[in-house]
Amino acid sequence: LVSQIHHLFRVTYLRDNVLRPTMDESSLSTLVSLAQFTQSDIIKGVITAPKVKVAGAGGVASELPGLSYLTKVVRLLAVEIDAIRTVISGEDESNAGGPLCQNQPREEKSEGITMWQQHLAPQDSSLSSRHIRRKGCLMFLKELFCKARVSLQQPEKDEFIESCVSNSKLLYLLGAILSDPNVGVDEQGAALEMVSVVAMHDPCVIRRHCLQGAGTAAESSTNEMFSCLRPDPNDHREVIFICPPNDLLLSILFVMSTATDAGILLQTSEI
Repeated sequence: LVSQIHHLFRVTYLRDNVLRPTMDESSLSTLVSLAQFTQSDIIKGVITAPKVKVAGAGGVASELPGLSYLTKVVRLLAVEIDAIRTVISGEDESNAGGPLCQNQPREEKSEGITMWQQHLAPQDSSLSSRHIRRKGCLMFLKELFCKARVSLQQPEKDEFIESCVSNSKLLYLLGAILSDPNVGVDEQGAALEMVSVVAMHDPCVIRRHCLQGAGTAAESSTNEMFSCLRPDPNDHREVIFICPPNDLLLSILFVMSTATDAGILLQTSEI
């Protein structure tokens, strides 16, 4: 996967910077096709679960499916969303004061050499670090969805949507992002971009998810705050907008009613 990413970078650099002024149309189309095929291979590598060798009985090794890179990113996003909500609600403030450090040593030594791990985001449990990791996951998923929309053919795109949406809780996580009033414009835009990619591919996926979420909320609603689906306005024609985190449709309506950014409103209205 890493070698394919390096290959795509080299092809794009040659196409856009080195050979661009003197390149004819046939060479340009060849490099464009090569870049698209490489992007398709990268997306397949991200969503495909690798085979992990496990030692079985009698010393016979067997291969079991591991976790794909996409699954790891979605799980990390779920962990950070839950942890941020817990810290903000005041249930777990003890971990909010950890130090920020981007490079942390691994506590294992080999022949007197300490191994270091370098990460793209801080690895401590402070609230600011969790915000960075949540935003990083969303930006990665947004870029992945945009590349899949442009590079994949229809059968491959069907497999991609099936892997990202149907086999994971990604739409629930995007609903949780959109229903959070403390989320920034960049993260809202990334979540809406992913929802729009799924909606343009197959609107029935979003429709079924919204209907399923609304039915689940109606069945499991025991709190009076959530049981009132249409609250009455006060004397100033104001209502309290209560948005369950697992209701994607209500989360999108929440963004439409509270957002002030023109780009966010345009994305939401298109969905």
